[in-house]
Amino acid sequence: MLKMTKNALLICESGSDNLGDQAIADAVAIGIEAEGYEVETTDFSCRSPYLHSRKISFVEKVFNKFAPQIVQGIIWSIRNFYCIYNVSNKKHDIVIIGGGQLIHSNINFPFAFFAWSFFNRKKRVYVLGCGCDKQFKNYEICLFKKSFKHIKKGYLRDFDSIQNAKNIFEYEFFFAPDIAYLLREKVSKNDTAIRKTNIGISVIDHKVYLRYADEVGNKALSKEEYIDYWCEKIISLSTHYECIYFLSTTSSDHKFSSEVKNELESLHIDKKIKICMTDSWRSFIKQLKEVDLYFSGRMHGLILARIADVKFLPYVVSNKIRVFNDELEKLEIKEVIEIIKLSLAEICNDK
Repeated sequence: MLKMTKNALLICESGSDNLGDQAIADAVAIGIEAEGYEVETTDFSCRSPYLHSRKISFVEKVFNKFAPQIVQGIIWSIRNFYCIYNVSNKKHDIVIIGGGQLIHSNINFPFAFFAWSFFNRKKRVYVLGCGCDKQFKNYEICLFKKSFKHIKKGYLRDFDSIQNAKNIFEYEFFFAPDIAYLLREKVSKNDTAIRKTNIGISVIDHKVYLRYADEVGNKALSKEEYIDYWCEKIISLSTHYECIYFLSTTSSDHKFSSEVKNELESLHIDKKIKICMTDSWRSFIKQLKEVDLYFSGRMHGLILARIADVKFLPYVVSNKIRVFNDELEKLEIKEVIEIIKLSLAEICNDK
């Protein structure tokens, strides 16, 4: 007798240009497949492949600048209704939303979370490995509360997020570390022979830095001051290294790297400088293997460094990084992976 194939729908930021989101998508798919499911992955934000290169029109720029966030969210929902309905209308045994910072206050995430959970409400829907913000607008709280009514069980990636969700949404989540740690088993043993003379740096885009400045008590520096900060920090950290590798996990950080590199070169520092091009988490890890120390304020850059056995130093640009530094560093990677696998097994074998 033929065994029926089990199907899973994975809803995550798989279409993002953020290598961390891509790493999460691959890690969750690997974990679900190990439990005997065939996985269909769809983008949480309903991106089309061409959108990354599409030019934004003048009208769109004006609309994005002046329209209230709730209006932009409603427009987003109307545009993407068919995409969400069409994918959700297929047969799936389980639906997993996550991971990443999906319980987040922005234009489309509250609307997307509600739409995906609502149209899959007759299935077993789970949240896995997500993060949760600390502040939300009233309509966002309403949308997330309604979303969670359709969730059978949820796992968040840190205890701060669990407490935030409990305080704001009155919903009890469980703990499961960031799913990207599962990629540890896909990373080959590191060759340390060529690392000793190189340092890896991940500068953080100025707009991102400003967004989180108040959250972690950083001074709101101008862009020029911020570039100067990075130059000073890089010079200080690279004293004993011959080459500086700029290694970014997002396109905005990669673009900002060029500005910092230009300023460093104007200072005539006695170092080789290399901006690394990485189009996947695998190529990112390949470059990581060439550095001795990695300094970054991007959580998944730090996680990928950790699973690749590269020394890392966090730049606390946001609360996410503080939590990463304070909480998950207390756990051995083996323990982290074990907790993730147990969470996946609970989801996949739940009835």
